[in-house]
Amino acid sequence: MKVKVGTFDILSSSSLLVELGKPIEIYFGDTDNLKLIFNLITDPTKEKFKSEARLINDKTIELDLINFVTAQGTGGGNKYPVKIGKFQNRALYYSFVVTSIGDGIQPLFHYTFYLGEEVANG
Repeated sequence: MKVKVGTFDILSSSSLLVELGKPIEIYFGDTDNLKLIFNLITDPTKEKFKSEARLINDKTIELDLINFVTAQGTGGGNKYPVKIGKFQNRALYYSFVVTSIGDGIQPLFHYTFYLGEEVANG
């Protein structure tokens, strides 16, 4: 099966029930390849729907998703796919949405990874 959204090919898409405080680790290929770490963080001193990204090393990106889990259950995510690197000689993008039923209840983390245009030296 092949799934496309516009010009993007869908590499992977899933929904996960997760626990606050426990990282979500997504590996591309084996453990020596690209890895993304998502952290769902609740911090009342920071603004709602804030994200912070860090490059841990040349193959690991860590993203803190701050205050995406809400008591109202509305959640949030990114508006458009975000380019984060390259994979299989193509540009790699991601999108995510976090929803929750209520405050303190296990959030649902939805993600999609897209393959875009071919890249040189990929």
